[in-house]
Amino acid sequence: MNQRFISFIFYLRGVIWTLTLGAAIILKHYNDGTTPLPLFVLGSVIVGLMEMFRIYCAGFLRGKQPVTRVQAHYLCQSGPFAHLRNPLYAANMIRGIGVCVTINEWYAYALFIIVNAWVFSLIIPHEERFLEEKFGDVYRKYKAATKQFIPSLKGYMTEEKVIPSYRASILSELHTLLLLAAILIIIYLRFVE
Repeated sequence: MNQRFISFIFYLRGVIWTLTLGAAIILKHYNDGTTPLPLFVLGSVIVGLMEMFRIYCAGFLRGKQPVTRVQAHYLCQSGPFAHLRNPLYAANMIRGIGVCVTINEWYAYALFIIVNAWVFSLIIPHEERFLEEKFGDVYRKYKAATKQFIPSLKGYMTEEKVIPSYRASILSELHTLLLLAAILIIIYLRFVE
């Protein structure tokens, strides 16, 4: 597939995520759906926990996780990255499922899972090619020892010691925190009974 197109999808991944959930919210509005308060609370807790996990993960990237293009200042193999290669994407998926729980419609799950599976099928190989070109055998060894989304209890052993920067990670996640708060407020005000 065209690398410019994949780079464009990478650049828009957050927008695609938001539009997918927005489409589910609009469908729910037109179907006059409701969400029971316990499901809203459960979904909101999942969203909150996964956002806290994203902040934790981003701290190991010193708040410099790629935002608009694939880049890497160094190969992070510490913290959550010692247990799986894509902790931020894993958190994105679970966080999105949490929003789907608050929406409480089957099509929210279907839309979110299908669209994100498609996006991930494009951008993860794109990122991995970049990392392999930049870090060579070091990345290939790390990739062979860690799974993409299923964490191992025994973390990857490396000499690297990263001191996380949570201030930087909170600042890098601030726009996402505000967006998630807005989405959850809309769902609560419109659908929770």
